[in-house]
Amino acid sequence: MKKFRLVAMVSAAALAIGAPAMASELVTNGDFSSGFAGFTTNYSEIPPGSENDATGDLFMSTNPGGICGCWASINDHTTGTGNMLVIDGAANANSIIWSETVAVLANAAYQLSFSAVNLNFQSPQPSVVASVNGTSIIDTDLLPVNFNAPVWLNFSQTFNSGAATSLTISFVDPANTHFFNDLALDDISLTGPAPEGGVPEPAAWALMIAGFGLTGATLRRRRAAVPARA
Repeated sequence: MKKFRLVAMVSAAALAIGAPAMASELVTNGDFSSGFAGFTTNYSEIPPGSENDATGDLFMSTNPGGICGCWASINDHTTGTGNMLVIDGAANANSIIWSETVAVLANAAYQLSFSAVNLNFQSPQPSVVASVNGTSIIDTDLLPVNFNAPVWLNFSQTFNSGAATSLTISFVDPANTHFFNDLALDDISLTGPAPEGGVPEPAAWALMIAGFGLTGATLRRRRAAVPARA
C-alpha cells in the first residue's frame, strides 16, 4: 500500500512539474493598502498642508477631495474605502512618481495595468507615462473630469520580458507645469510567471526519479507473478 501511495505522489509531482507557471502578482503594494511602502519616488511624501511646488508632492488618501477642495472627490478604485496615491504634479517634467524593481523570468509574457484619474476639470490635463526598463509602454493623457462625477480610467499593456530577469517599472508625469497637474493612481499591477514558478525544486526532481524507478520495479514484479499460459 505504501508503494502505491508513493507512486501516486510521484505522479502528482510530475504533473505539477509539467504544468505551466501560473500568473502571479509581482508588485508589492499596488493598491497602497500599506501606505508608502514598497516603492521609490523622486516626489516628496508629505502630510497635507506642506506642499512644495518645485519637487511635486505625494499624499496617501482615501479621498483627494478631503485634502483640497480644488480636487475632485472620489473613492479609491479597489474597494471604495482604501488608499490611493494622490499626486500634486512637479514643475519639472519626468520626475519619477512611483518605481519598483521586480524579478522576472526571461522571455515570458507579463501584463502591466493601473488605474488613474485626473483630479481637475481644467486644462492642461496631466499625463501618465509607464515604462519598463526605461522603455515607455503606456503613454496617456488624462482628460478633464466631470468634477461632480469623476471616473477612474483603466490602462493595461502586455509585453515580453525578453532577455531581462528583472524589470524596473516606473511612472512619470511628463508635464512641465505644476498648475492643474494633479492626479491619482491606484491598483498598480504586474502579473506573469514568478521566477521560482518555472524551475522545479531539486526535491521534486528526486521524488520523480525515485518514483519512476519504483514504478518500473512494481511493473516487473507484476509481470513475473502472472502464470505462463499452457
